[in-house]
Amino acid sequence: MIKRYIKHIKNRNIMKHHVRRLILLLLYFSTVCLLDVTASIPRLAVILVIDQLTNHIFASIHHNLVGDLKKLMQSGINFTHAYMPHGLPSTATGHAALNTGTFAKDHGIVANSWYSDDDKKIFVDHDNSPHAKVFGASDATVGKSAHHLMVDGISDTAIIYPSSGGTNKVFTLSLKSYSAVMCAGHLGKALWFDEQQGKFTSSRAYFEQLPPWLIQFNNSHKIPDFITWSPCHCVLSCFYKNVCPSARIEDLLLFESPIKTHENINDVETYKNFLKTLQATQLLFDAARACIAAELSCNKNDQLIIWILISSTDFVGHEFGTQSVPYIDLVYHIDYQFKKFMRFVTRFMKSSDVVWILLSDHSSAPVPELLEQEGYRSARRINTTELEETICKAIQHVSHNTILSMTVSSPYVYIAKNHLNAIDTQQRNVLFRTEQETLSNTPYIKRAWTYEQLKNTVFDPYTPEYNLQQQLYPERSGTIIFQVAPYCQTSKYTSGTTHESPYNYDIHVPLVIYQKGSVERKIINEPVLTLQVAPTIAYLMQVPKPSMCTFSMLPGIVGHEVFM
Repeated sequence: MIKRYIKHIKNRNIMKHHVRRLILLLLYFSTVCLLDVTASIPRLAVILVIDQLTNHIFASIHHNLVGDLKKLMQSGINFTHAYMPHGLPSTATGHAALNTGTFAKDHGIVANSWYSDDDKKIFVDHDNSPHAKVFGASDATVGKSAHHLMVDGISDTAIIYPSSGGTNKVFTLSLKSYSAVMCAGHLGKALWFDEQQGKFTSSRAYFEQLPPWLIQFNNSHKIPDFITWSPCHCVLSCFYKNVCPSARIEDLLLFESPIKTHENINDVETYKNFLKTLQATQLLFDAARACIAAELSCNKNDQLIIWILISSTDFVGHEFGTQSVPYIDLVYHIDYQFKKFMRFVTRFMKSSDVVWILLSDHSSAPVPELLEQEGYRSARRINTTELEETICKAIQHVSHNTILSMTVSSPYVYIAKNHLNAIDTQQRNVLFRTEQETLSNTPYIKRAWTYEQLKNTVFDPYTPEYNLQQQLYPERSGTIIFQVAPYCQTSKYTSGTTHESPYNYDIHVPLVIYQKGSVERKIINEPVLTLQVAPTIAYLMQVPKPSMCTFSMLPGIVGHEVFM
């Protein structure tokens, strides 16, 4: 009996010993995991948004890249099927979505501009209040801010709720003001290249005065009168095999003579030509370097988010198309410029302290005339002025009313409210029905809805019609919404291309995220949405996601999320 008791005591002691060891091991691994999470919180987030970076072109030429865009794709997590789920994938809408993680029905940015009740064009970043005046602007009545952005974004929450008790900063740098404003949100600092001043500026909505480092940068980076564009490779080589054969000869003209960077249009000096060049993208990277050097704190608990918003690809893509020598060559140059920028950052701080995000705000359609020449007979360009005239004639024929003020801005038709208010309900219904029928019977337009019809119809998620529906916002989305057929576009221009449809070629974009040691070396082939980028940034930076964002973070980001 005594022997059994002694044996029982020994077993209990052994059990207690193993339990203590198990508890110590659990505490050890929990501590290690918590240390890993803490160590992986980046001090710097670099978000590179290349405007109109077409996924199928980028994927087809990535093996030719020799800079760090290719390194990013190979080292990071590459999401091969990322989509910007918009019915009208415009620049302002795309950048607002990246920042807020919401649809336009929530953030309110339905397009780059829209029309008011009295048919005045409202630009997405314009703010005429005194506190939004642009520094150095010739027109003191036009200010810029994010007051049209109806919700907060990751740029706001990062500042409101810094992690680890530090202080966070957010800067956006762009060649377009509205790209910078949409990504800065309400609390970030927006900086953009002013095409009239020929230098970077901002408004009083973001600064009491321009930061000293930016003033110094502008003084040391004057824009020359003429610049030349030297292609990265021989333009007749295999590096440009994706160029549409019908466009090749015309595209070569860009490389034959110096480019005048500025010109006088309607007595206003403008640097619009400069914005289309590789030198403009280099200037943007240089400004980003100056920003990081000046604004990145020595305090390890402080964080800096910098959005680098490259617009030159959008300007070139609109004029020449994305299957052109200038567009593809510009991507090659950006690849090389980004290599120098990435080396600067990694010399400045530890690689594991930086998270890199590469993506686009939208893709782009092929040039319809070139696509038609290649054999796709249904590709068409619909002239918006002619379409407006057709609608007005149809309404006048049916109701003997003349539309005094109507604008077609795909996919919206705007009719001035003062005209609608002057007619009774029956006449208004006749007007709407005639508009719908005229649009639906127009070749290469699939269908049309009134605002209320589209709003109240049930669609399968993420279909083209659903994406159009999610872009409705009261008083901004027009009275009639229409859907063009694939590879057709409405435009006031007779050449070039655009990105105004809900189809895959306009919304499929590249997306890569990389942080050395924790977010790396994966290919995710499942479909994801770019609206998931904001909550992913929030997770990585350990700050709350934007208040209206209901999306989860992107899959495959980290291996230790179970400990969070």
